Amino acid sequence: VIVMQNDSAEERKCHICNQQNAQGIWLIGGYICATCLDEISATDAQDPRYNFFIGKLKEYGWLDRES
Repeated sequence: VIVMQNDSAEERKCHICNQQNAQGIWLIGGYICATCLDEISATDAQDPRYNFFIGKLKEYGWLDRES
């Protein structure tokens, strides 16, 4: 997990859960907190949350919208 030191709390608002969290990663176009990264990586494709995560990733262009 990458911790960003020089950005504001508002800039560190997670694009998945919309919560502010100092630990996470910046991707092109946005930020994902460490909690959501852990949840995404541990979520099975059969889990109901899987489609939620896929939808959020597509919103920000992190996945192909056709996937």
